[in-house]
Amino acid sequence: MGVSPKLTSFLKNKGYDVEHTYEIGLAQSSDKVILDYAVTHNQILLTTDLDFGKLVAIEGTTSPGLIIMRLENPSPETMILHIEKLLNNISDKELMETLIIVESYRIRKRKLPIIPDIL
Repeated sequence: MGVSPKLTSFLKNKGYDVEHTYEIGLAQSSDKVILDYAVTHNQILLTTDLDFGKLVAIEGTTSPGLIIMRLENPSPETMILHIEKLLNNISDKELMETLIIVESYRIRKRKLPIIPDIL
């Protein structure tokens, strides 16, 4: 299950500049095309697809931020609750420069760019 248009509407109602991939004709596009669009338009990418984390690491992306939703119950209502909690506890600046993984019972953050661990 991807990000629901209900979540997009919730974020728009909160005053965020949000575009769903369906609205901009990118629903069937590759992850790279979607990431490039987000970077070009300086928009945080919100997804359920873990592949974006790998792509951000490979590309060395420094901005905008990436939020990956990894919830046990990925219903639109549950996603909205978790995003609202996140937005109430993080600055806009941190959102723009961080990879954030939202899980059912925790939130993990890693500052961008992601530098691979060296053995």
